[in-house]
Amino acid sequence: MQDLEITYGVPAELKRFVDAGFLVVVFERPEERIVTFGIPGLAFTDANDVETYFTLDWIHPDFNEQFCHYFREKPGDLANFYLTRACRERGDDLIDLGSLEDLIAWLFERQHRH
Repeated sequence: MQDLEITYGVPAELKRFVDAGFLVVVFERPEERIVTFGIPGLAFTDANDVETYFTLDWIHPDFNEQFCHYFREKPGDLANFYLTRACRERGDDLIDLGSLEDLIAWLFERQHRH
C-alpha cells in the first residue's frame, strides 16, 4: 500500500477510518491518483441470499478534474470521491454526499452502529 496521504491526498480524518479497520484498501491506481476502499463492516446478505457491499473511491483532490468519473457540468465540479452501494442482482447505487464533512459524518454514523 502506497502512502495514502501523499499519493492520494487522503486527509487525516478519513485515514482514521483506515487505521481503525473500518475502511480497507482494496485497489490502488497510483497513475490516476485513485484509491478504492472497501467497507467490510457494512456488507450484508439479505434473506434472499443477495449480497450488498459498499466501496469508497477517493481521488486525490489535486487530480479530481483530471480523473473524476462523475460530474454535473464539467469534470471536477463534484466532490473528489464517490461512495457506492453495490449489488450484483440489483446493480450499483451512488450515495450522494457532497462534501468531505458529509462523508466523514456518514462513515462515523455507520461505524458506531456496528
